[in-house]
Amino acid sequence: MGILSKLKALFGGSAEQAVQSAEKVTQEVKQTVDSAIEKGTAAAHDAVNTMEEMATHASGAASGIVKEASDTAREWTDAASNAATAASARLATAGVRAIHGATSSQPTGSTTKVSITINGRKTSAEVEDRMLLSSFIREKRNLTGTHIGCDTSQCGTCVVHVNGKAVKSCTMLAVQASGSEITTIEGLSSGGELHPMQAAFRDNHGLQCGFCTPGMIMTAVDIVNREGADVDEKTIREQLEGNICRCTGYHNIVKSIAAGAREMGESAKQTAE
Repeated sequence: MGILSKLKALFGGSAEQAVQSAEKVTQEVKQTVDSAIEKGTAAAHDAVNTMEEMATHASGAASGIVKEASDTAREWTDAASNAATAASARLATAGVRAIHGATSSQPTGSTTKVSITINGRKTSAEVEDRMLLSSFIREKRNLTGTHIGCDTSQCGTCVVHVNGKAVKSCTMLAVQASGSEITTIEGLSSGGELHPMQAAFRDNHGLQCGFCTPGMIMTAVDIVNREGADVDEKTIREQLEGNICRCTGYHNIVKSIAAGAREMGESAKQTAE
């Protein structure tokens, strides 16, 4: 006898109804479980999507923070560089003032008679002890080819030769130069003929506005005197460190110096012969 028959024998017709009710309940339970699983899966997907969005936002925020930090660091670096440049200029100016004070124990305004040979001509004058050599050359002897560009010993436009060596004349007092032999840009040419270095700057267009040119040429002649007529480009560029040109990329200046060096070498050979 089957289970349903046994149930009917025990409970009569109500057993079949009980089985049907059980089957219905089972179906409802199954539907409930399936619905719960479906909702759970959707919730899991929502959670994953939410986590991905949070990760994306976090990544974007981190990237923004890194960029902001980088920009801030760049601003600080620029500010530090500007401050260092300004400090350097102030130190240079302070150095010139210190030279003035160290080389003269007399109060500002006192005078001393100096005797200097400039471009082969001996000259004497009563000057204030604080007067710079560059000012003496320009104001007392009207040799304005010696330029003044920075007043901080950086640009090199005031270079002259003192006893055969290149000197920035804004770093030297006139009283310090007393008894010295000085050559300015005006004294390089001879008998109406340009010096080989001057001619090289002209022929190779080693200038633009020309303001730095006198100092460049005086430095160039000194380079050749020290390094020889076969001086190479690397040495020329290194030796020009103290001369600033605000117009060019220095290419034609270096080219001019190399050409002038060769001409100076040839002139020296001809003179020796």
